[in-house]
Amino acid sequence: MAVSLYLSPDNQAALAHLQALVERVKAADPLAPVWVLLPRAQIAHRLRRHLGDTFNLHIFQFYGLAQVVLHAIGQEPIHEIHSTAARRLVHTLLRSLHQAGQLSTFAPVWDKPGFTDVVLAWLREMKTQGILPREVAREARRTGTERDRQLALLYQEYQRFLQEHRLSDADGLLWLAADQLAQQPGNFRQEGPLFVYGFDQFSPVEMALLAGLAPCFDHLHLYLLWDPDRPASSLALTRLDATRRQILAQLAPQQVQTLPATPRPHAVTHLRAHLFEPQAKAIAPGPDLVLVEAPSREAEVRAALRAIKKLLLDGVPPQAIALLAPRPGAYGRLVETVAQEYGVPVAVESTLATNPAVAALLNALSLWPDFPWRQTFDLLRSPYVDVSAWLGETEIDLLDQLTRERPVIAGLSQWHHALRPLTLSLDDGQVDDEDRSEPPLVARLAPEILAALRSGLDGLFQHLTPPAQGTHADYALWLQTAILGLFPEENEPQASLHLLTCCRQGPYPDRDLDALSLALHSLRQLIAAVALTGAAPGEPPTVTWEEFRRDLREILPAVPVLPPGGDGQVRFDTLESVRGLTPDYLFVLGLSEGEFPTPPPPDVLYAAHERRDAGIPLRRPVPGEEATLWWQAVSNVGQRLTLLRPWLDDRGEEWPPSPYWQAVVDLFAPLTPVRIPVAAPPPLEEAASPEELAVVLARAGARQVPEALAPLWRWGQQGHWLWQQRESPHPGPFQGVIQAADLQEELAHRYGPEHIWSASRLNQYHTCPFGFFARQVLGLTPRPDPEEGLDARQRGSLLHAILERLYRRLCAEETVPTPATQAQVLACLDACCTEIFQDAPQRYGFRPSPLWHHEQAEIRRQLAALLRWECQENGDRPGFHPFQQELAFGTAGGYPPAHIADGDGRAIRLRGIIDRIDRDEDGRLRIIDYKSGSTRYNGRDIEEGRAVQVALYALAAEQLFGEGVVVESIYLHIPTRELSGRLDFAQEKARSTLAAACRAVSQAAEAASAGHFPNLPSRPVGLVGTCADWCDLADLCQVPRHGRFQRAKVQ
Repeated sequence: MAVSLYLSPDNQAALAHLQALVERVKAADPLAPVWVLLPRAQIAHRLRRHLGDTFNLHIFQFYGLAQVVLHAIGQEPIHEIHSTAARRLVHTLLRSLHQAGQLSTFAPVWDKPGFTDVVLAWLREMKTQGILPREVAREARRTGTERDRQLALLYQEYQRFLQEHRLSDADGLLWLAADQLAQQPGNFRQEGPLFVYGFDQFSPVEMALLAGLAPCFDHLHLYLLWDPDRPASSLALTRLDATRRQILAQLAPQQVQTLPATPRPHAVTHLRAHLFEPQAKAIAPGPDLVLVEAPSREAEVRAALRAIKKLLLDGVPPQAIALLAPRPGAYGRLVETVAQEYGVPVAVESTLATNPAVAALLNALSLWPDFPWRQTFDLLRSPYVDVSAWLGETEIDLLDQLTRERPVIAGLSQWHHALRPLTLSLDDGQVDDEDRSEPPLVARLAPEILAALRSGLDGLFQHLTPPAQGTHADYALWLQTAILGLFPEENEPQASLHLLTCCRQGPYPDRDLDALSLALHSLRQLIAAVALTGAAPGEPPTVTWEEFRRDLREILPAVPVLPPGGDGQVRFDTLESVRGLTPDYLFVLGLSEGEFPTPPPPDVLYAAHERRDAGIPLRRPVPGEEATLWWQAVSNVGQRLTLLRPWLDDRGEEWPPSPYWQAVVDLFAPLTPVRIPVAAPPPLEEAASPEELAVVLARAGARQVPEALAPLWRWGQQGHWLWQQRESPHPGPFQGVIQAADLQEELAHRYGPEHIWSASRLNQYHTCPFGFFARQVLGLTPRPDPEEGLDARQRGSLLHAILERLYRRLCAEETVPTPATQAQVLACLDACCTEIFQDAPQRYGFRPSPLWHHEQAEIRRQLAALLRWECQENGDRPGFHPFQQELAFGTAGGYPPAHIADGDGRAIRLRGIIDRIDRDEDGRLRIIDYKSGSTRYNGRDIEEGRAVQVALYALAAEQLFGEGVVVESIYLHIPTRELSGRLDFAQEKARSTLAAACRAVSQAAEAASAGHFPNLPSRPVGLVGTCADWCDLADLCQVPRHGRFQRAKVQ
């Protein structure tokens, strides 16, 4: 047995030595076989390119070589169990142990997918560490813990099942091959040498297999990265030193040779020799080391891909470039998106969870039985399914509005309730008041339309209802026909969501069809796994839909989607993938604190001291292992090393660098990383896409652009002009100022002298002219997601309705709220509440939630407190008593519109409903406008047009009952029992406020008819004078953040 260990300072030296030895073998015998063992398939691709058309070259990874060994030895066939079957087997065993009462420690979590992952990882650790089930059982007896007893029992049952069915998992194949080689060392005798390249560590089972393979070949050549000029205790060699000692102890190589280093660029050579060494001398950096600090992950990715694109344009082959990250999951989608924009061929590995077609499939499978609102509308509006057999776009839009007005959270009963016609007429159908809800859409739709909507919805829901029970194969067939539209040849096509057809007709057919093909392959694996692990093998069990769906959701999202192979793409990968490779140009992303080195993942099963003191060889974390990985990465670069990191975190705070970044910086002086400022465009010569080039040219003040950029340039100019306008103190056409003559004519007609205004819409204009434009002129209505219970307007409508009925009844009984009548008034209130609540859901279009009973009690309590307060305020000799309730004018069936003049010859017509009018013994009137919120109003709000009800309703009442008859007008806040916006007409100030309010509403009407709807907040909030903190129209309005100063300039 001949074993040689080659300690190489870099991968290139090791690869060159390997190539020379292969050529020597081939020179002696061109037909001689050459065997190579590698850690990754990617290295195999690069090695084949180096060795060219070498004949009789056999390249393996450990699992493939183990299968060859077992087959050659003549071992009775052992079939490898794939990952889906292993997962299913673990879940089946956990269920059996739970049903048998054997799981106490793990009883609360045995059926959780995450726990299945934990068990699979633990089983793999046992296999790779070479720990037998009996050794785990012995350790469990030693510790005496229930946890260890249950793990030992699970391991024993797992191995028993595999042995009884002649199966093995991948790690078990290694173990079995090593065991067979130890027992029958002469049965796998092979000609030629075996080369082992690219590894920096071996598990105990892998090392046992190597020990068994060594006597089977003419020569075993092992290559290990090593720096002979460093002490073995060097941080950079932490993992490599452990591997070196393992090889020396178990393989006893006859030859240990140190290979000469390959010449490398100046900085890379210095890093290889001195990284992590204390008191290393700093030298001047060269062009082969570039450090970039970007303000965000996106800017970091853009900087890397711009440099990569330049290399490709300069003729560098893609396979000579590597783009790596310690946490590729944080960068994968960004790399994919920016690479597509730049036209850079980058191979990014992903999972089925990121594919939108698979996401649509999983969403469709998740709907039954509750059909949650959000997920259902995700399906209805998805481009990946076709629901036209049941509902069209118009019907879907109506359904959207109806299920927001009568909130649908989940459940068929809620969907049906939302489509139930109203059986009661709405008395306040013409109400235009911010305190009350508008008539719901369901009240405006014919019963036939609602019935058609329900029929289509029920048909779709019935279609998405799977069989109550069936085998996994039965459910797979249902999924293929009902969702995918994939019908057996003998079956006639039926109704389906036709997901496959939608993918074929979509913008990315190849990507989506490949993903669905992978999903179907995984589904077939699941069916096979269920048949294998069932109670009666070969007879698949009958399961419920929930069990099938859970199994599918466990395996599908994590299925890897591998990028196409070949040399035509730059590969984006993990930092670990650099082992065994020597890219000419290496780019490493994400070198900020906490990203690399990464904190160790939490150990679910063992505490640190338990791993340390265990009687079995559990894996123990070794500090410094990631330092070895970092040394391997930065010292194996052929031409240039580029390190990048974000210098701002997601909160905009300064993000410190990784200590490994700092270790590189400390070796060079002076070395100043390139720091990209926030929102900085790239230099003109580095712009990597038409969009970037247009931005750079705009920043440079270019007046002409290439013809290919002309359309993009025009859009950019328009956007720039729009932004300048928004920054300007004078609102323009994209800030609500209508300048088109035909639109101005339309608005002049719509809001001309004959238009009848409401106080609420005048308030709305003065509060936010752009909001008035969006809601009233454009007819845009916010569509909030449905929530359980009453919304603010429905609650306001209920309060108004109860108070109206109460005071009408008190008027009819000639009862005035006083301390003496308080009991009678409260009894009357209680009766009115009972009557209103009885049909409130039907009348106001909401679905009673589980809290409806408590909401009723709260409304009763709140109104009772209001009436007690009024009784006490009135005293024994009240000045006013209730006179009119909900007095309407300017509406059908009410008084004529009021005429509101401003004294300058301008006037408007006004409609509205006065909540309450009280009268004293002399016939003088008091106007009360109820407010269901607690926001108080003052004289300025009235004068500037934001709260004009008390002013305008006073004028309207005087036109109805006589001039000078109104002596007071106030807002009454129901929740707080407070008064605000009080106008006492005995005082001159009230009359001047009234006149100012009239001018404000006339100006609003005139501005609306002229098309003037600027997005300037009338009443700014906060220190920077912006609108409210939250607004439905924020994305449409885009009001500048310095609104206070803009408004001041206009004024």
